Amino acid sequence: MADNPCTICGAPLSLKEGRAFCSNDECSSGGLFLRCGYCRRYSFSIHPDQMSCSNSSCHMTGVKRSYCQHCGKTSEVSIFGQSICVNRNCKSNAKVIGHCFFCGKKAFLKIPEIMVCTKGDCPYILKRMEPCFHCKAIAFDFKGKVCRSAECEYHEVKIGSCSTCGVVSRILRQDHEHAEKCSNKKCADYYDAPPTSPPAAAPQGRPLKGVVSEKDATQIIREKVLATETELDVPIQSIEDEEPQKSPPAPPPQHGDDFEIALPRSITKPREPPTRVSPSGRLVPVAPPEAPPPTPSRFAPAGMLERPSTEESLRSVFQFLRDHVLTDEKGARTALFTVVGLSGSGKTTYLSALGDILAHRGVRYHYPWSGVDVKRFDVEKVIEERSQSGADSSRLPSAIDVHPLLKDLAFDFASEQISGFLSKGQWARPSEETQFLVAQLARRGKVIARIVSIETEGKEYDSTLKNIRDRVRGKDGGSHIQGAIADLLGRAEGIVILLDPANDENGKIYLDVFRLLGESVSTRAIERFRGAVKQRLGTRARGGEKGKKVDQLLNDVLRDGDEKPRKSTADETMLIDDGSTELRFRIGEAIKEVRGEHDLPPDLPLVSERASKSHPGPSALENLKHVAVVITKSDMHPVISPADRYPDQKLPKCRPAIAALDGYLRLCGGGIRFYNASATGHTILKDTLYYPAAENTLTPINIAEPIFDMLERR
Repeated sequence: MADNPCTICGAPLSLKEGRAFCSNDECSSGGLFLRCGYCRRYSFSIHPDQMSCSNSSCHMTGVKRSYCQHCGKTSEVSIFGQSICVNRNCKSNAKVIGHCFFCGKKAFLKIPEIMVCTKGDCPYILKRMEPCFHCKAIAFDFKGKVCRSAECEYHEVKIGSCSTCGVVSRILRQDHEHAEKCSNKKCADYYDAPPTSPPAAAPQGRPLKGVVSEKDATQIIREKVLATETELDVPIQSIEDEEPQKSPPAPPPQHGDDFEIALPRSITKPREPPTRVSPSGRLVPVAPPEAPPPTPSRFAPAGMLERPSTEESLRSVFQFLRDHVLTDEKGARTALFTVVGLSGSGKTTYLSALGDILAHRGVRYHYPWSGVDVKRFDVEKVIEERSQSGADSSRLPSAIDVHPLLKDLAFDFASEQISGFLSKGQWARPSEETQFLVAQLARRGKVIARIVSIETEGKEYDSTLKNIRDRVRGKDGGSHIQGAIADLLGRAEGIVILLDPANDENGKIYLDVFRLLGESVSTRAIERFRGAVKQRLGTRARGGEKGKKVDQLLNDVLRDGDEKPRKSTADETMLIDDGSTELRFRIGEAIKEVRGEHDLPPDLPLVSERASKSHPGPSALENLKHVAVVITKSDMHPVISPADRYPDQKLPKCRPAIAALDGYLRLCGGGIRFYNASATGHTILKDTLYYPAAENTLTPINIAEPIFDMLERR
C-alpha cells in the first residue's frame, strides 16, 4: 500500500483482513491500524496508549476514543471535561441529537456545555456551537466568539458577554462602529439607547403626618373585624408574618425553539400556612383540604391501585407461573426446558434468536421439525381458564400486573430485540427489568413442552451457578430471582447451558454444577439400572428371598468389579438354587448387557447406597433427562470440532463429572450433548470489536437444535 503509507513513520502498510500492518517494526504505533471512520484512511491506531487517528488531515486526529457501553463501539470521546459517544445511532444520544446548522445532517448533539456536531465531513466537527443572540441559529462559535452564519447581521463579528445585562451581545471588535457597546436593546448599555435623567434623590427627614405603618394597619383591620362580630369567609395571611415580595427575576434570553437549557430550580423560603381571624381577634391556622380519594381504574380491580414493590411483583408473577402455567388444573406438568448461563455468555442474544426462529419458522428460517407448532402464550387466557376451572379468583393476579413481567419469548420479547438491535447491526440488549419468558411448543393444538427462562442481570445467574448446591436446597442467602432460577432447574426435563469460550472461569464454576447434576440424577438412574439387570435375570429374581440375594450379589459384583464371564449349564432364564457362584456369573453377564446397551463408561458408580449429605434431597432435579452445553460465539472464537471434544481440551477437570452425568442421564433416557452455536452465523469486525452482519445474512447456527433434540428424545 504505497499510496497509503503509515501516518506515523511513513513506512509502507500491508493490508490483510481489513487491517493494515506497518512494515516498520520500530513504529511507535505498535504496527497495527484500522480504517478511520472519518478520514477513511488506515490511520486509526489501536495501541492501548493511543486509540486515535494519526492522520494530521483528519478532523479527529489525536482525539482518543474508548469503548461505549451503550452502543458497543469504540466511539466514546472526552470533550470539555465530559464523556460522550460520537456514534449518531447510539442509544445514549436518542434524546439529544438534532440537525446541524452547517452540514444539515442529524448529527448535532444538543447537550448543555457541549453542543457539537459529530458528522465526519462537517467543517465544524466537534466544535462547540451555541445559539446566536442575534439570528437565533445554533451557529455561534463558542471558542472563536463569532457567529458563523452568513445570514447573521453580526457575521464574523467578535461578540462577548455583557457585564450589564449578562447576555452574549457586547461587541468586542475594535474596528466596529459600536465597539465596546451592547447590541441588546433591553440593556442599559445599548449603543443606541436614549439619554436618561438621573434618578431623583430619596426624601430625607421624618415621615409625613397621617401615614399609617404596617403594624397600625393590621390593628385597624382587626378592630373593624371585631366590630362586625363575623368571621371572614376567605382566609387571609398575617401582614406581620408575611415576607415582603420580591420582584420577579428577568426572563432568560431566548435561544431559539430548537434548543433548551436546563436551569437550576430557584430556592425560596416556604410560606407560612394560611390563617384566618377568629371572633376573638386571634389568627388561627386554616386546615388544608383533604386529598380526594383515588379514582378507581377500569383496568385494575379494587385494591390493586397501589402496585407492590418490585420484589413482591416478581414473587407474585413467578408463583403464578409455577402454579398456573407450568402445572395444569389437574396438577400435571408438561415438559420444561430452561436456559442458563454466566454473564457474558450471550444469553439475551441466544434467547432473541431462538424466539425469532420459533416466530418465523418455515418463512424466514428453515424449520425441519414438521408437526411441532408454536402456540402463543396469552396471560389473559390463562387467568380466564383458571377462573372458570374453579380456582380462587382472589388469588389470581390481574393481567395488567402480570403482562409486563411475563412475556411470550417468540412473539413479544424476540421481536423487540430483533427489530431494535440485531437487525440494525447491534447486539441484543439485556432488559432493564427482570422478565419471565415463556414459549409453548404444541403438537395438534396441545402443548407438549415449554421453554422458560428468566431475563435478568447476569450477576443473578453468576451467584446461582457459583452457589448451586445452596440454591437447589433452598437455603437462605440468595435473592428471590436466584431462588426462581434454582426452582426452574429443579423442575426442568432439559437444561441448556450457555458457555462463553472466552471465560476462563468456566471450568472452575461448572465443575460443581456438573457434579451436582450427576449426584441428583444418580439415585434415579441406579434404580433403573438395577431394574434392567433384574429383568434380564428372570421374573423370579424380582422379589422374595432370591430377590434379596440378587440385590446383595449385585452390589458385590458392582463393588468388586467381578464381571468375568464363565460358562453356565443352567437355563439362562432361571436362577440356580444350590449356590451363588452361577448367580454371580449371570449377574455379571446382565450388567455387561445393560452397560453395552446404554454405552455406559466402565467406571460409572452404580452401587446402590443412600445419598450422602452432600447430595440434594430426593425431589431435587427429579425430572432431569437432558443437558445441552452450547458453546456460543463460534463466529468470533476458534471452533473445536466436533463439539464433543470441547471438554477434553477446554474443561479437562470437568471431564470425569461430565462422563458420570452423561452415563446417569443415558440410563434415564437422555444424555448430554455439546453444540457449537452462533446467534447470527456471521459477524464483522469494526474498531477491534465484532458486530452482527447485515440483517439479510443472519443465519443462526445450533440455536433451536438443542431444544428440539431434547424434544425428539423424550
